[in-house]
Amino acid sequence: MGRVFVVELPDLDEAIRLAAMVPTSEHRTLEIRPLSRIERQLHSCLRGRVDLGHSLVEAVPVLDEYRHHHSARADLLRRLGRGSEAHATHGRALELTQEGPERRFRERRLRETRPVASE
Repeated sequence: MGRVFVVELPDLDEAIRLAAMVPTSEHRTLEIRPLSRIERQLHSCLRGRVDLGHSLVEAVPVLDEYRHHHSARADLLRRLGRGSEAHATHGRALELTQEGPERRFRERRLRETRPVASE
């Protein structure tokens, strides 16, 4: 998930048509799903206002079983310099993720946010 592209399309048929043209591999996945209102706002504000994005994610009622909520929250916490919180939140996202490229991505994020032991 190094890069996420959000494309708004008129309907599912158009999304499937476009998806058929995108090459996938072990390191690249494609997900087709409708965006919620909060996700639309989050994508808009992430163009520069990480603090606003974090506020939006925190305002959503707890979505404990929704891995994308934890992943978005963890990334925002990391960007805000709140490493230990980001690490714990990436851990929860990983618990909810099945096998495949997305799981490998989350494992890498978990390692990257591991708190450094103070000497």
